Amino acid sequence: MASIIMLKKGHVEFEKALEKMDWNTEKFEMELEMFAKTQSPETQEKLRKEYNRFMSQCGWPMELVVDSEPLPRLSGPKPLPELPIIKPQAEPAITPKAEPEVKTEIASSQQQTEPAPNPNEWTHEQKEDAKLVGVHIEQGDSSHAEPIETESPSTQETPPQENVPNETETKTPERKELHGYIEMNDGKKVKNLFELINVYLDEATFKLTPQGLTLRGMDPTRIAMIDLVIPRENCTEHLCTEEMKFCFNTERFLDPTLKNVTKNDAIRLDIQTGKIDKMFTRLSSKLTRQFSMPLLEVSEEEIPTPKLIFNYTARLVLENVNTIFKDLEDHFRMIGTQDGLTFEHKGDLEDFTVTLQKGNETVLNIEAKEESKATYSVPYLKEVLKALSPLTDIIEVSYSTDMPIRLSAELPHLGTVNIYVAPRIDCE
Repeated sequence: MASIIMLKKGHVEFEKALEKMDWNTEKFEMELEMFAKTQSPETQEKLRKEYNRFMSQCGWPMELVVDSEPLPRLSGPKPLPELPIIKPQAEPAITPKAEPEVKTEIASSQQQTEPAPNPNEWTHEQKEDAKLVGVHIEQGDSSHAEPIETESPSTQETPPQENVPNETETKTPERKELHGYIEMNDGKKVKNLFELINVYLDEATFKLTPQGLTLRGMDPTRIAMIDLVIPRENCTEHLCTEEMKFCFNTERFLDPTLKNVTKNDAIRLDIQTGKIDKMFTRLSSKLTRQFSMPLLEVSEEEIPTPKLIFNYTARLVLENVNTIFKDLEDHFRMIGTQDGLTFEHKGDLEDFTVTLQKGNETVLNIEAKEESKATYSVPYLKEVLKALSPLTDIIEVSYSTDMPIRLSAELPHLGTVNIYVAPRIDCE
């Protein structure tokens, strides 16, 4: 099922998968159905909703049906194969038939007028015929001849209009070719960093600049955002004369490229954009291994830095925070005061509460402008906090009442990362 690109929480890149199958919806539906049967019931339900919403937005009333039978059952019309029918071709077929008749009529009238140069010698019947012929000649010279000449160039002008995309296609290979690279030591830490990125982003768009490497991206649900900065000072090698953006699939980069990376490996990313969009990865220690993968289309969206005012900030020991999240489910309420930080969850049957008092071994510092309360989703924070554990020991938590939370961390020998998660406002 190579065409199915699975994202987090039951999301699938439907459009890209359909493009790979040349918009063969029947084949795609069968493959998606078989793929869905390998997933949990919860994921199947999410896939079904995502697929039906995608199809309804495209105007295709299809429905994904997941059952336990060995063969998929899918219902809905398949209108796509009828798309190549082009009706406007019938109109040009009518006009050329009428226009040549005008030409032949003009030519015949001219042939009739040329052998009669002296009107005084014509008979009465010839004069009457000449009047009729003269009318056709005047109309032919003034109204029919010129439009025929202008229509033929117009028919010649239509191919350039059709070739407008070809002009853009010829421009795309003319993009400026750029080349840059970056190298970092401790391959295991670099792998941990990309595992952190992969929590929210399956496709990550980076910027390589003369100052270093940066990343700013949002997850598909636009609930979480990651902002990463790796300065050039933390790189063993760095080359970039001009800013360049590149995008690649982080899951494929983790496996197989970084699957067997070790702490002793130095990782070098060599990026080429232009006619050839590829990233070459070199892992070097006792052995030198080289991998290459195609780059993806770069999104033109520029994500700005969130403009937030934080009324509460606490520096916490990450290990103890992860212990708290092991006991949290679904969502939790965070209450910050001058004396400490409280995590609480109220369930249907059981409640959970833990308070980190200021001055204990978990709370290193608290800056509170005012008491702050907000509710957040556990899955969006639990997984990313766990991914941060191999990279840092200290986490800084900043938020305000019913506002997004920011997790900030210094990553030794790598850089800094800021993670933003939107609050959950549907819970009391």
